[in-house]
Amino acid sequence: MTKEIAVKAGPEALVEFKVLGALQMTVGGQPWELGAEQEQRLLVALLDARGAQVPHGRLMEAVWDDQHAAKDDLYKLAYTLRKRFAAVGRPSVLTGRSGTYQLAIPPGCVDVHRFHERVEQARVAVGRDDAQAAALMEDALRLHQGEPLAGMRGRWVDNYRHGLVEERRAVELRLYEAAIRDGQSRERLPGLQALFRERPQDEGVAWLLMHALYRAGRQPDALAVRHDVDGHLVDTIGAESLRPLRELYDRILRQDTGLLQPEALSYPGHSAGARVRAPDRPGWQVFHDDRDQGEEKVMNAAPDDGFQDHDEQPDGPAANPEPAASPRCQPGTSIVINGAVHAPGGVIGTQNNHYGQS
Repeated sequence: MTKEIAVKAGPEALVEFKVLGALQMTVGGQPWELGAEQEQRLLVALLDARGAQVPHGRLMEAVWDDQHAAKDDLYKLAYTLRKRFAAVGRPSVLTGRSGTYQLAIPPGCVDVHRFHERVEQARVAVGRDDAQAAALMEDALRLHQGEPLAGMRGRWVDNYRHGLVEERRAVELRLYEAAIRDGQSRERLPGLQALFRERPQDEGVAWLLMHALYRAGRQPDALAVRHDVDGHLVDTIGAESLRPLRELYDRILRQDTGLLQPEALSYPGHSAGARVRAPDRPGWQVFHDDRDQGEEKVMNAAPDDGFQDHDEQPDGPAANPEPAASPRCQPGTSIVINGAVHAPGGVIGTQNNHYGQS
């Protein structure tokens, strides 16, 4: 791809990065060549920081895993990446200061951050306006359009990809929970059944499917789900389902009217869920509602290792300017780092298949 595209597009042209299969950079909708995989890993690690400064050591771990590399190798990668941004009219988005690099891109231009923003909005709405919460999570899940960082390898990349996949799965369950509580049991059955076929060992999926079937007037089918789970678990790990699923089975068997109450849908002891960004610092925060406290996994900056970037700015007060968290991507850079919702019943498991819509 030649630089004429940048000239034609102009400095206000939208620059996007997509990870729908392989990481792709586009300028004004046209493909722009990215560097080797090591440069791509550096790019993703900087984007994950959400505009914060990232220590050299952490970036080197993301790029080279346990392999030995010199600081000069990192400097060269950063220099090449900076030139790539300069070629599309963004010469100053990547800066170095006091043993760190910082990529200043508005979170609203990064789809994974938009995802977290919508999930956080849904968290606030859960239990208060479940229809709105479900719609927000539906919107968030539509951002998933393929395996995260498909084709890229490495321990850091694999861990990051795994986190995104688990995050998506947690939001799927919270979406179904909110939708069922909103009275959409019948409408959500196709998607839940497809999710259960995909994840027969997931007792959280089975829990919601049993609730949806029971609320839809299908008591025998709801009871059969537990037998299916037990059969799969016995065949694979030699154990039966945990107590919450067994107790739910008993309550369905005796047609406990308490199962129709909103609070009955919450899985006992539930604390796991989608990670959402803490609003004031980089890192992850467990998705939870007001009944859970959750735990945080925060990216702690490593101390300055004494090495200086060859072309970094003069030392001064450390700054992590937080770009405006608008869901609209202003002319600049956008990232797609997410995966698809594999549910034949639709993106959110309704009778209508909305796959691929946004």
